[in-house]
Amino acid sequence: MNAASFYHHFESEFASSVEALPELRRASAKTCKWRVPAPDGSLLLSFATNSKCAGLHPEWPGEFRLTAKWSHGKGPQRKHDYVSYFQYTTDAEAAEYADLQRRALAKFLRQPGKDAMKSLFDYVTDPSQVPRANFDEFAYYFDDEDARAWGMWYRNSLPGWVARFIAAPETHEDWCWRVLWPHLKRGPHAAR
Repeated sequence: MNAASFYHHFESEFASSVEALPELRRASAKTCKWRVPAPDGSLLLSFATNSKCAGLHPEWPGEFRLTAKWSHGKGPQRKHDYVSYFQYTTDAEAAEYADLQRRALAKFLRQPGKDAMKSLFDYVTDPSQVPRANFDEFAYYFDDEDARAWGMWYRNSLPGWVARFIAAPETHEDWCWRVLWPHLKRGPHAAR
């Protein structure tokens, strides 16, 4: 499945997110980018396929990921900080995400000669694997059904995610200091 086909099927489901999140606006007519107001600025949600995978090998799964950037502040102090989607997903949403990963990979691995490749994919080898905020990862898709399922997953999870972010906005770096490195001293050079 090539990137254009992925975006077509993904957005056929995701675009209706505006019904549950009316302030969500398309940020680009040519790419899959959406903007939503956030504390002291906005969040830019950019969905992008991995161009090294999309459509190059038809028998291989494609990959895409979301990059969330929080633009906040005014003038020279304005910042554009990365926020991991998994900082604000619930455990149930993370489990659903992992299930979608496994379903797409199962389609790929059912092909003749692919079973030996199971060890390449954590979601296949580790049944407890779920996405984590401290790991940047691509999501797999194999066909239009997967692309629509991903669009539906983001459509369903986004309203709650945005509400949780707005209630307690935090950059990925700040989350890492709070959750992963609370035992370390944060120097003056580290952004806050």
